[in-house]
Amino acid sequence: MRWVCAGCPVRFLESAEIPLPALDVQHEIVAELEKQFSRLDEAVASLRRVKANLKRYKASVLKAAVEGRLVETEATLARREGRTYETGEQLLQRILEERRAKRSGRGKWKTPESPTADTPLPEGWTWASNDQLADVGTGATPKRDKAAYWNDGDVPWVTSSVVNGDYVDQASEFVTTLALAETNLTLYPIGTLLIAMYGEGKTRGKCTELRIPASTNQALAALQVDSSIRGYLRHFLELNYEEMRKFASGGVQPNLNLSLVRAVCVPLPPLVEQARIVAEVDRHLSILREVEAEVDANLQRAQALRQATLAQAFAGTGASQAAKAG
Repeated sequence: MRWVCAGCPVRFLESAEIPLPALDVQHEIVAELEKQFSRLDEAVASLRRVKANLKRYKASVLKAAVEGRLVETEATLARREGRTYETGEQLLQRILEERRAKRSGRGKWKTPESPTADTPLPEGWTWASNDQLADVGTGATPKRDKAAYWNDGDVPWVTSSVVNGDYVDQASEFVTTLALAETNLTLYPIGTLLIAMYGEGKTRGKCTELRIPASTNQALAALQVDSSIRGYLRHFLELNYEEMRKFASGGVQPNLNLSLVRAVCVPLPPLVEQARIVAEVDRHLSILREVEAEVDANLQRAQALRQATLAQAFAGTGASQAAKAG
């Protein structure tokens, strides 16, 4: 029988010295390795189940947050305290008026798309669309064969791969100010939310946030939203990831587009309620991140232990000694 080791040079295999103990010792080593690896496999499987449960728990926290079940609603508090409050509908109208005022003198105001959802919401909440809450745009990829757009550039430019991180702290590449002036690029400010409209694997539909001013390519939708509602909107978009992916259309690689992103329906609570929701979600997610980091560290230790056990076995220690001791 001829064994093949992927990536190993034939000369290495032909010249490698393999320690060969007596047959009965080999059997003892193999039996002990199988026993130790069985225990290790059980521990790894348990850790992976914990990771899966953490993912489900995060989804349940976000779902409760955007359904009005994570914190007490502002309507309930106001009624108990005998006061009035700004409803989600009033907040939405205020956002639209403020956006319209900022647009004054910069071209005709286009009325944003209204949401199409009609599912009942908690008291004081309302449905809004991304288009109503944010200025939604995208970017471009300047011509690669035009050196003046790329050489010695100092304008950050990012691609859809950045959505795999929670925040964008560095550029994918840099373009020049000439590219910014002559192409469909926009320099988006810190705090802009980015959604991948297409990309490989799990990229499409993911959301991240700029922590640097940056331009983008055409694979990203950029949502410029007021900081007062940004935290809540981002948490909603994280929860809405799977639904967003279902909206995608196309051939082998379905894509989102700006129209689909603008049309996403957002359940909008009163502003003060949003603040409580975001604080509570962040508290839960902080705990989740700590637990997940510990699980990942244990998974790495398990892999290191597996390698160390093999190394000891073939060095004539470890498993063979354990087998003799047993």
